[in-house]
Amino acid sequence: MSTPLPLVELPQIRPLIESGRIVPSEPEVSERFAEHLERNHPWTASGTSLDWARIPDAMRLRWDEASDTEAAEFLMKTSLARHLRVAIWHRRREPSLICKFYVASFRLSTLFSFGSGPRFLFGVDGEPGSFRYAFDDLVEVDGMRWLSGRPR
Repeated sequence: MSTPLPLVELPQIRPLIESGRIVPSEPEVSERFAEHLERNHPWTASGTSLDWARIPDAMRLRWDEASDTEAAEFLMKTSLARHLRVAIWHRRREPSLICKFYVASFRLSTLFSFGSGPRFLFGVDGEPGSFRYAFDDLVEVDGMRWLSGRPR
């Protein structure tokens, strides 16, 4: 079995980094986010997803049945929309990918069309070099099927 390429090296991500649309975070940010999820949010019995049935006011969208515009509109209704930027989280030992909210909203398919397991977006404030992370303003991407989050 081959080792997956690092996120920053994937052909669909590399051009976005080179153009400046995406900035990789420090790897520690991804680890801190994973620890925050484990400590502060309920998980399903299988441990493969947050248990959105136990999260107050949770919202869900069947992404596999929605248009790109409907997915972007869903994100606008979530707590992520409070932030100018978001981080795309795939794995705890790799940098998260930081971009403007609107870039992520309209590129979900590109940003989440690879990998497996729970993946997330979370809020980011500030400017490069002084980012502040809003780990509780999050949306889970469950494969290519569900988007789940909390209202704005």
